[in-house]
Amino acid sequence: MKILDRYLAKIFLVILLSSNLLTSLLFLLISILDRLSYFLVKRELSLGQIFIYFSYQLPQISYYCAPLSVLFGLLLTMGVLGQRQELTIMRGTGLSWSQIMRWPLILAIVYAWLMYLMGGWMIPLANQKTRAFEQEEIKKKNLKSPIADLWIFNSKDPNNQYAIYIPIFLPGKEVVRRISIYQINADFFPVKEIQAKRAKYREHNQWVLKKVKVFTYQPFGRPILELVDKMELKLPTIPKDFYTFQKKPDELTIPELSSYLKKLVNFGLDPREYQVELMSRYSLPFACLILFGLGLGISIRLKRPRGIYLNLAYALVSSFGYFAIMAQCLSLGKSGKLPATLSTWIANLVFGIITVYLLIRREQ
Repeated sequence: MKILDRYLAKIFLVILLSSNLLTSLLFLLISILDRLSYFLVKRELSLGQIFIYFSYQLPQISYYCAPLSVLFGLLLTMGVLGQRQELTIMRGTGLSWSQIMRWPLILAIVYAWLMYLMGGWMIPLANQKTRAFEQEEIKKKNLKSPIADLWIFNSKDPNNQYAIYIPIFLPGKEVVRRISIYQINADFFPVKEIQAKRAKYREHNQWVLKKVKVFTYQPFGRPILELVDKMELKLPTIPKDFYTFQKKPDELTIPELSSYLKKLVNFGLDPREYQVELMSRYSLPFACLILFGLGLGISIRLKRPRGIYLNLAYALVSSFGYFAIMAQCLSLGKSGKLPATLSTWIANLVFGIITVYLLIRREQ
């Protein structure tokens, strides 16, 4: 690495990390001020508990600030170089933009990859901690409170799969009310459907069902109905599993999201919330590169190098526009008004087109 490359890489990296830290702390401070009185007065939390709660939120905030910090990092780097007249000297000596931006681009790619890993595995863990803290310390709820509206899938044996719907589970009694059990073959054809008003867990996956309706489906012909007052059934799930399957989409890692999404699609359930969450795990790291290109395009289009403050204004306006579009599109995607993939990528497409235009028309 040449001396100039080291110099540019150092400036960009310092500003990039500082931008992420400062913007994360700013958003965190706003969140703290907004809820501090609520936690201290209404919920009677100690300062230590408040610190723990917001420390769980910091990785999520830092993750969402990543594209913004890349744009700030590049534009402020250009502003620093322009204010010192160093950029003019570099261009005057014949250095191309690709030579100047080589190491900042490499660092931006590495940074985007780290954000992908962070969003795929670390953020779900932090979200789980945040939700558990909210339930136990803030809302004063027992994590073993009744569980409602839960689907559980088992596909370890492709020839004997289960889809189990749990309307409400009472942990104290280990009882499920109005359980529905669907036994499905390898082609996802329903072989048997079992409906029971009450199901109580015994041990070793054994369940006792009462007031049962058993529908046996046939490839050709009407289903056969059998009424049973009481029956025992071995199911591929135990009450402890219910707490694991109750995770929200943002609490699942990328492999967990992909696996659960396939099960939802195979069983004909609405997957859009999980699709939006999964696609956003890929689109946000890629946004780091899109906004890097946008910052480069803005810097190139300036007739002469400008100072820090003007570049800071460009960064603020661009960041506001990007996040406004992204937030609106994600809401439309989760509500079903936009396809999941389009809702997570439309902000990248819009700003990608702007970036390409700025880079192509740089000579003008």
